[in-house]
Amino acid sequence: MILEYKDVQGFAIKEAVKGSITELTISGLEFHSALAVKEIVTRTDGKKMIVEVLLTPATQGLSGRFEYKVDIPPAIETVEFGSERYPIWKRSRVP
Repeated sequence: MILEYKDVQGFAIKEAVKGSITELTISGLEFHSALAVKEIVTRTDGKKMIVEVLLTPATQGLSGRFEYKVDIPPAIETVEFGSERYPIWKRSRVP
């Protein structure tokens, strides 16, 4: 099961620019009490990056809280979340 934006409490995104590299820290708490975060994966689709938080039945040692750091390649213009591809970040362009 893939976590969707609407099912995250306290969703937060922080951007840090280090030279030519942009790093995002994405965090929150999944809202399904019977599920926990199994893995976080990214994939690209043209100029978009998609972040997917994969869920699994909750067991001891797993949590619904997540924090994920990812470097955004220069060619990426937007980042989307979940299979519904909710937009969470857009690269700002300096004129």
